[in-house]
Amino acid sequence: MNPHKGISNPVYRRIRDDLCRRIRLGEWGLHSPIPKRTELAQYYGVARKTIEQAIAPLLKEGILQARRRSGTIVCKIPPPPPEEVILQQQRVKRENWYPPREMGARTVHVIGSINPLHLGYFLDHGEAPWLFAIMEGVRQEAEACGYRPHFINAMVPWSGEVDWLGALASLGDEKDCPLIIATPEAPLAAEQEVLSTLHRFHCPVVLIPPAELATGLPQLYTDHLHAGVESARHVHQQGCRRMIGVFPFLSEWEEQRLEGIREYTAAHRIAFEAIRRPEGCQDWDLSSQEGRDRYVRWVIDDKSGELDGDSAFICANDIIAVHLLAELRQVVDDARKLPLVTGFDDTWFGRKAGLTTFAHPLEEFGRYAVRTIHAILHGRPFSTRTAMPPRLIARESTQRLDPEEVPHDTRN
Repeated sequence: MNPHKGISNPVYRRIRDDLCRRIRLGEWGLHSPIPKRTELAQYYGVARKTIEQAIAPLLKEGILQARRRSGTIVCKIPPPPPEEVILQQQRVKRENWYPPREMGARTVHVIGSINPLHLGYFLDHGEAPWLFAIMEGVRQEAEACGYRPHFINAMVPWSGEVDWLGALASLGDEKDCPLIIATPEAPLAAEQEVLSTLHRFHCPVVLIPPAELATGLPQLYTDHLHAGVESARHVHQQGCRRMIGVFPFLSEWEEQRLEGIREYTAAHRIAFEAIRRPEGCQDWDLSSQEGRDRYVRWVIDDKSGELDGDSAFICANDIIAVHLLAELRQVVDDARKLPLVTGFDDTWFGRKAGLTTFAHPLEEFGRYAVRTIHAILHGRPFSTRTAMPPRLIARESTQRLDPEEVPHDTRN
């Protein structure tokens, strides 16, 4: 018997909440259609009019979007009810607990940073902090290898700072336990002091991602050279004959991706140019929306003669790519002549914009870290620096779309 049939008034609100729950659980992913109204009416045992009432607020909030030929599409992950955020916050607080010493070397400690105050933001957009994915990979592999993972939150909630030294000090004399430090959400502050402390540990220590000074310690990181090659290969396969790299931050990771793009374009004799920032504008604040809009407008103005379907903009990250994509959709009249655009990081706003991007291999980081620890403890060979390829996720920004299928402005 369907539990929704015959529920008390107002029925449409109960159905609306259940639709949101099913979207959050991934039953219908972003940019995929939900069932037809008649199918939903049959499932819930109500009239089609009631389904229309349930869906109407979701359309108004932008969670769903009605498209003429595609049906009703999921465009945004609905925020969780307040009680779910509270439960997640309580879960993080419990992770500060320290286990009894007798667990010994069969425990794998994982130190990372999760700010409970920010969890509502992540959950509101249908994703968890990066560390949660790494933790899941650690949990899976640790259980398979017979270890018990223990997670320590190095974040100080009331200050928003990451206290790596304090988290290490909480281990006390238990330096016989393997340790993983995962830092995708915050840089490894006080690096020299942290690393000098780590070298005093008697069991293996693995860093995700690497710290520059951590000589001799196993380190895991995303293979940005591979990402550069694959982004160029992907847009080339879509018919692109001219590529423009939009990389304003001058980071080590950007340089590696640019090297990969240059390697591919040189081998295939494709025109490629890397754009940084205009002369005299190095102080543009790209952390603000105004600064990003200003930058991408400059990029478009600078390349106004190359805005066609044969061109592709390969961007440093999703933030720049989404802003660039929104501007391009305003200045290019024919959607079929839009330049292709790719990003990096697989963020919620990139998914919302239909952006082709790359996802970090976060769960694999966790699994590989445990495998490395297991190898060291058993005297097997291991690598001190391991680069893992990110996963390319192709979406509408590298496809030829009909004008009606182009998403709206999704700049955050």
